[in-house]
Amino acid sequence: MNNQEPIIKKFTDFMLIKGLSQNTQESYFYAINCLARHVKKSPEDINLDEIQQYILYLINEKKYANSSCIVHIAAFRMFYKEFLRLDESKFYLPRRIERKTKPQILSHDEIWQLFDHSYNLKHKTLLITAYSAGLRVSEVVSLKVKDIDSERMLIRVEAGKGGKDRYTILSDFLLGQLRVYWKAFQPKDWLFERRYRPDEHLCTRTAERIYRDAKERSGITKKGNMHLLRHSFATHMLESGIDLDSLQKLLGHSSITSTMKYLHLTSYRLKKIKSPMDTFMKKYHTKLKGNISEHHPRRYVVR
Repeated sequence: MNNQEPIIKKFTDFMLIKGLSQNTQESYFYAINCLARHVKKSPEDINLDEIQQYILYLINEKKYANSSCIVHIAAFRMFYKEFLRLDESKFYLPRRIERKTKPQILSHDEIWQLFDHSYNLKHKTLLITAYSAGLRVSEVVSLKVKDIDSERMLIRVEAGKGGKDRYTILSDFLLGQLRVYWKAFQPKDWLFERRYRPDEHLCTRTAERIYRDAKERSGITKKGNMHLLRHSFATHMLESGIDLDSLQKLLGHSSITSTMKYLHLTSYRLKKIKSPMDTFMKKYHTKLKGNISEHHPRRYVVR
């Protein structure tokens, strides 16, 4: 819609001034555009009732995930309350409750299947980079060639979440993969350039599609987007014995609390935990031997 371009441009400038990440800007821009196309009006002419009906449409008909609904509502709140400055009497959307669900984790075999079913060299390298370095999708598409430090075996992540720079690990396997990839594509600035616009990096939606297609081809049914690779990286690192403080630095978490959630996803810690019954039986099994049937243990009844 040509008549909505000026207001959208101003909103884009507003988000840039506010300092929102590129990923958040793209998500909010997408949400406002989808709303305008659905209602068939310029965004500033859409009323509160139409916005609420659209949200219900996303929930009931489009079956959007709770996290996606939260992003759309956040975009509407910023556009109408902060950008257009509508007061509560003219615009009010309740904050949707964010459900804390534990993400599923890909096993080592599933990770390998994912790579094995990505037949395009560029796509395969993108997925391997995201997993082996524990990167967010917005971080992996924003990598530059100069960010790969092969001498120190590190990857520089510039302006990650919260605008912070950090370093994460560069694996030997990934370095070899990147060398093969560079010889084939020879990227100049961005590591993963857009196909017809080499001066721009790959967008996050394209990266998500690459992940989704590879997951479908490999037959993986676990739910989740490309961020599942980052979850899997963190969990596998903990299972290999890395300490929380080091993992926090690799992931770029501002709080250790964010990193600690991965403790609940690791299986190796559960395997190390012994039931008190095992300790109990080691001490008292000789005394209880006459009361427990060795052949029919289920017949023993505690009175």
